[in-house]
Amino acid sequence: MHYQQDRRNDVLSRAMQPAVALNLGYTDRSLGRRVSKFMGVFYRQVRNLYLITRNLERRLALRPPGRLRRLGHLIKRATPFRDTVVDGFKIADGELQANAPRIFREQPRRLMRAFLLAQQRGLQLHPDLEDLIRQNLALVERSFLADPHVHETFLEIINQRGNVARIVRAMHETGFLGKYIPAFHALTCKVQHEFFHLYTADEHTLVCLEMLDRIWDSKAPPFNRYLELFRSLDRPYVLYLALLLHDAGKADDTQDHAVESTRVAASQTRRLRLPPSAASTVGFLVRHHLLMVRLSQKLDLDDPEVIRDFAAKVQMPEHLNLLTLHTFADSMGTSESLWTQFK
Repeated sequence: MHYQQDRRNDVLSRAMQPAVALNLGYTDRSLGRRVSKFMGVFYRQVRNLYLITRNLERRLALRPPGRLRRLGHLIKRATPFRDTVVDGFKIADGELQANAPRIFREQPRRLMRAFLLAQQRGLQLHPDLEDLIRQNLALVERSFLADPHVHETFLEIINQRGNVARIVRAMHETGFLGKYIPAFHALTCKVQHEFFHLYTADEHTLVCLEMLDRIWDSKAPPFNRYLELFRSLDRPYVLYLALLLHDAGKADDTQDHAVESTRVAASQTRRLRLPPSAASTVGFLVRHHLLMVRLSQKLDLDDPEVIRDFAAKVQMPEHLNLLTLHTFADSMGTSESLWTQFK
């Protein structure tokens, strides 16, 4: 970048990316493919550096020095308190740890239950537990993917309104989410060429989940305007699953990613053995996740034919409520600055 602009410049802007990619050996004739390959590698490496340094930072976190440390040691010795042990996991200092190195080999289902336990008790995964999960990802194989108990645990996790995104992100950062939902793995560090997108495809999806979570305890606009709708949902997991899968089709660079995403969603809902009505609703949300955006910003809302066509596609109030929430979370997850009063 310094050579290209003949000055110090450490900002890898979109305008700089094609030239930098070419000079680093990415020679595709297609400008889009050249930049996508280069930026995909860049994001993966930067993501790895972030995860490694964050892990290291947590391990090296400073403890209170001198007198405070000795005082804490005396209090600990005088107090007959023991770390809580649940299902092979140890809970201490707000973190979830493995009580033994073989807990996942003894019961592979614990790979999913670890995240449920962290969610239910408001815990962080200890760096050692994160590493242990990464070391045991080979256990996420055919029988694990077909296990009804694992499915139920996953659906329980994504059914906790307002408390889903943090856990799903932890799944992604350990590599577990991509193993359990391979379609999501293909989105990791996937560059999006749309002008409005700030994030890679996987990060966009995680931010969408965070935006949906923020509605739950919101007191300020625009989030609080959707709180009543969010509270009215009977099956929150349907909306969270649809958000998780709504861009899965982008991995194949198809012209209409919503069609491919719908196919992926159908495969996933079959594997999770969702009830037919829930599976159908997930499919509807994924297939039509851009419907309200296009309607509101490109069509005439005073045209009766436009409204009739929209109503024919949506069909029922539940679909309308879910689609409204999905559209809001998806839009905010693209860029908060784009959510205008008009939208």
